Amino acid sequence: MNIKDKFNTLKYRYSSVRNWWTPPHKADYDINHRQITGLEIFYDLVYSVYFARIGVSLATDLGSINILIHCLYFILGWWSWLNFTLYFEMHGNDDVRSRFFAFLQMSCVLGMSIFFNSPEHKDLMFTLFYIGLQLIMTYLWWYTGVVHIEHIRSMKYSRIMLIATIVFALGLLFPPPLRYFIWVLSLLVNAYAPHSIQRRNIYVTPSLSKRVNRFTVIIIAQIISSIIVGVWALKDEVGTTSIFIFGGLLLAFFVWTLYSEFVYKNKVKIGYNNFMLYFIFTALLALSISFAGALLIGIASNYHNPSIADVYNDILAWDIFAIMMIIELFQFIMIKKLIRSDLWIKIALPIFAILSLGISLFNNHFWITLISSSVVILVMNALKFFFIRIIVKIEHHHHEKIKALKKSFIDYKSNNRNDEICM
Repeated sequence: MNIKDKFNTLKYRYSSVRNWWTPPHKADYDINHRQITGLEIFYDLVYSVYFARIGVSLATDLGSINILIHCLYFILGWWSWLNFTLYFEMHGNDDVRSRFFAFLQMSCVLGMSIFFNSPEHKDLMFTLFYIGLQLIMTYLWWYTGVVHIEHIRSMKYSRIMLIATIVFALGLLFPPPLRYFIWVLSLLVNAYAPHSIQRRNIYVTPSLSKRVNRFTVIIIAQIISSIIVGVWALKDEVGTTSIFIFGGLLLAFFVWTLYSEFVYKNKVKIGYNNFMLYFIFTALLALSISFAGALLIGIASNYHNPSIADVYNDILAWDIFAIMMIIELFQFIMIKKLIRSDLWIKIALPIFAILSLGISLFNNHFWITLISSSVVILVMNALKFFFIRIIVKIEHHHHEKIKALKKSFIDYKSNNRNDEICM
């Protein structure tokens, strides 16, 4: 082998290694053709474990303090997922570097799941794993600003994240009630980070919508896992168990249907405010769905104690009402192809939500709550398809009528022109 061949071989090997450890993409790289990688799907599975873990703890205690703590831990997990998702959406690669940092973050999320609400460690290990997760993302955003000068604002983003991480760590110096307030302050600092790099023309891309849809499906899957836990709690109650499985599965399926038809299949309006509202509504929706899963476990666990089971059932009815109303809020930031269907959906969703709540509270049985809510959502979707089909036919008829009038007007003008020429 001569010197030239050796040089070409070394050059090829160097380029291969470089392709394994590539710098982050620019934010405008292939923006309309981005795809979800297998790495992200695998990464999201770890979060399903985390959210299932905190959901089980809520099912055992519905005290107001425990509900607030559940919300705090849920938002901590949701923010961690969102931070990684936004980074991977704008700058991610499917190379060894991305897999290495994803593996480190997955280890941190798994550690958070293991040491969540651990009385022996008193939040120490949970805090350390969360700090590790934050520091990894801080580095990734900072490095993006170093590599690409046009993304210099990412360095400001990373500085804000670093401040939020320090504030979170300071929470360990105080006892739990005050510690949780400090953690909330840390989340508020984190929430300011996206504002530091805002763009007026930012919008939810199709790939980002798919990522959010995948996360929502993972949260809906918590209802399925709650059914399994509830079945073991009901034990030998065959009839009740069958109704519980059927009703819970109906609820999970039709919540997904409602989300898919009224949120996922629609586009979000362009703009920073609509972009941020989209993720706020997503967090509220996911939190409400996680409540539903925890409440199902509570209903099954307290089935032989009707007074407690009725409380769980009433809260579940209000939670399903909240899910429908959050989906109603989504409609104000969505782009609709048919204006009449947009108006109909905004009016019908609150009506059906109130109807579902009224039926559930009037008949204080969990199976009526599950089945009535599912039936109401089913009717809602059926009416949506029915009305949209009618609207499409009416608009098609008007279009054909206008087309025919234009044609007759053109024919009339051409006939008059021919008469003038003959004269």
